[in-house]
Amino acid sequence: MIEKLNIKLRKKIAQRKHGSVDDEQDKKKFEMLDMLKELSDQTEHYEIPIQKNLVYSFAKNPHLLITGGTGSGKSYFTNYLITMASLKGANLFICDPKNSDLAGLSRVISNHKVVSEAQEILNLIREYKEIMDNRYAYINELKEKKNLFSGDFTDFDIPVALLVIDELGSLMSQFQKKEKDEFKAILKQVINKGRQAGCNVCLITQRANAENIPTEIRDQMSFRCFLGEPKQQDKIMVFGDGYEYIKRVYDVGEGLFYLDGKTDNPALLQTPFYDESQLESVYKYAFMNQYLYEDGGVKLMERITPSDV
Repeated sequence: MIEKLNIKLRKKIAQRKHGSVDDEQDKKKFEMLDMLKELSDQTEHYEIPIQKNLVYSFAKNPHLLITGGTGSGKSYFTNYLITMASLKGANLFICDPKNSDLAGLSRVISNHKVVSEAQEILNLIREYKEIMDNRYAYINELKEKKNLFSGDFTDFDIPVALLVIDELGSLMSQFQKKEKDEFKAILKQVINKGRQAGCNVCLITQRANAENIPTEIRDQMSFRCFLGEPKQQDKIMVFGDGYEYIKRVYDVGEGLFYLDGKTDNPALLQTPFYDESQLESVYKYAFMNQYLYEDGGVKLMERITPSDV
């Protein structure tokens, strides 16, 4: 199914470039949104298909690290992931310190959940940790109420939460030392504890050096990828030492990935193709459910405290 999406989108764009397609007729034949919805319906609730025989699971493989140089396809891959996450019912929190591509999502997601200023981002990650703590308390009360010894967010139909932090290196440079230390401390707590509560983190950066991502945080990211042609230093920073690597020339959107429990060595990644001309229509539909998490909307997990149980 994921291959079908890539083939149809590439063909469509090629036809448009050569002026061989009537837009209205083509629109009836194929819509990227329809394909994404079909992909969402055909996979498990907490899963996102990435390529043939590769599925990312929020429940089994928490946290993602996306790296690569300018023009490598990071933004398109990130857009695909957050679109699919929203279609799956995830509660999204977006940080874009460069006020660039992801900041535009404020048109379709509540402003307070799409932030760009360093202080706003620090406030948002504080809120995200509070959400995680509330979820833990809520899950523990439910386990006690149901006389269960174990259980996580999937056992109680709690929606996934996903904190996306773009341009992490740029963000680190904007913080004063005290703010940077607090940010890293909170991020470490969320990444170490978030899985059981369904609180996931997606970090995007050009360089995964220790200044941007401490090793103990990097090693907790279940899915790690580098898009584009990695240098030896990039391989070590993203994946660590002691791996064998395939040799090839990488196209835009291609690179290497490592997934805990799936790969022994970094393997070839070919990210889903994304038609930029259809983003507006996709966004309007895919992110509608984000407003269900707001005050005055449906009472979902983020508005529940232990005393409500």
